[in-house]
Amino acid sequence: METVVQGSNSLGEYFTLLLDKTQYDKDAILKASYGLAEYYFVHITKATTEKLAISFYTKNITGTPLVIENAVTLFLNALHATPPAPLPLAETHH
Repeated sequence: METVVQGSNSLGEYFTLLLDKTQYDKDAILKASYGLAEYYFVHITKATTEKLAISFYTKNITGTPLVIENAVTLFLNALHATPPAPLPLAETHH
């Protein structure tokens, strides 16, 4: 299960998702992050050797009421909608 932490710093309010990087493809993580770039600032850092910290900050877009908590849900939906990367033939062929 992923862990979500809420906080605030000089950049504003944020939610950080701690994600096990061994469970998800790097390209899928980047694609899901990029899909939110219009409405959220997404900052990805290495939290531990096994975990990535993916932080979401709301962009202040006039007339668009964004709820920062939605960023985590949207990210996870996009991440799980991405099909897994195919295994190389050498790994699957006996």
